[in-house]
Amino acid sequence: MKKKKMIQLCLTCILAVVLMQTAVFANGIPDSIQSKLTGQKLHLVNSGAESVSTVAEDITEEITEAVTEAPTEAPTEPPTEAPTEVPTEPPTEAPAKTLTERLLEDLQIPELYMLNEYLSTGATVGRGADAQTGTALQILLNALGQNIVVDGSVGNGTISALNNVISCLGVQSQEVLNLELFEPLLCCAFIRAHEDDEIDNPMLDFYGVDVVYYLSGCAYCMTGEFYDAKLYFGWSDYEGSLERAAACVQPLPANGELYHNPAYYSSETLLQFVVEQSSGGGAYFKLYAENGDIVSTVFVNGVGYAETWIPGGTYMIKEGYGTEWYGIGDAFGSGGSYGVMTFGDYDYENPDAAYKVYLAPWEGYTITINVAEMDPDAAGVGSDYLSSDEF
Repeated sequence: MKKKKMIQLCLTCILAVVLMQTAVFANGIPDSIQSKLTGQKLHLVNSGAESVSTVAEDITEEITEAVTEAPTEAPTEPPTEAPTEVPTEPPTEAPAKTLTERLLEDLQIPELYMLNEYLSTGATVGRGADAQTGTALQILLNALGQNIVVDGSVGNGTISALNNVISCLGVQSQEVLNLELFEPLLCCAFIRAHEDDEIDNPMLDFYGVDVVYYLSGCAYCMTGEFYDAKLYFGWSDYEGSLERAAACVQPLPANGELYHNPAYYSSETLLQFVVEQSSGGGAYFKLYAENGDIVSTVFVNGVGYAETWIPGGTYMIKEGYGTEWYGIGDAFGSGGSYGVMTFGDYDYENPDAAYKVYLAPWEGYTITINVAEMDPDAAGVGSDYLSSDEF
């Protein structure tokens, strides 16, 4: 009996160890092992001590295999939420610039920015304006080709120039500048500033081409270039353009001097131009100094004469004839006939020499055109053709 109790005690200890090893299973011992343990326990009780060691080894081996073979789940990290994007508002586009703003940016004249702000309040600029706004007005008028003194004092000269540019817009003169007139005048200043440039015209983004042609005609009208103005008005279908084109033809001037360069005032030499037979229009003469300066221009309407006093020296004389007059800049337009007077025989080695004539101080000279009766004592005067652009 004592030996049997000792075997049972050993078995109990072995089972205790086995049970401690099986504690690694979270959900208990697997059924196959558990049933085997139960069966082996009964078998040990009945079979004796000699089998205890073998049974213990078998059980331990099966438990080890079970633990080894049991699938090991990979540790799972707690789920991470997808980053939440902060909602962003769609980008807002900057408001489109007005035509006035674009023209001011192009012209880059600070005083005109100030003038625009001043007029935007509903104010006007005219006689009695303060020096700052008066200066800005005069700068604008000079940008339109008016050539007035900039002194901030809005007097008769400034008002006359203002009335001129306003009337060229086809608006009745009102002797004040307001916001309504400011933008079209800026357009004309832009046209004058870029007349020889090939650039994108911002006016085309706001007005049709007919309006741009019309405003171009207005811009040339402001500087007395009536032939160019007539061309632009003629290209436009804007209301009133045809009437404006017809109005560009100016009355023929009276006989006399139209322009004299202040640097060449003198009473040394008298030069007369006489037209004895009219061709039905007018004759226009331009006198140039040897250095290329224009000295004087004179006009003979029909039959008659005109004269100018000049310093003695060497000159070149251009002549033009026509029936439609467009001002001292455009003369008779492309419809006129033009030339440069020649004096003496043509020199092939120095061809320009024929275009020059020396007029001595304290002498008087007469150039007769369309001579009715030749004077045998007079020197002959010829003419070489010039285009309207060369004139």
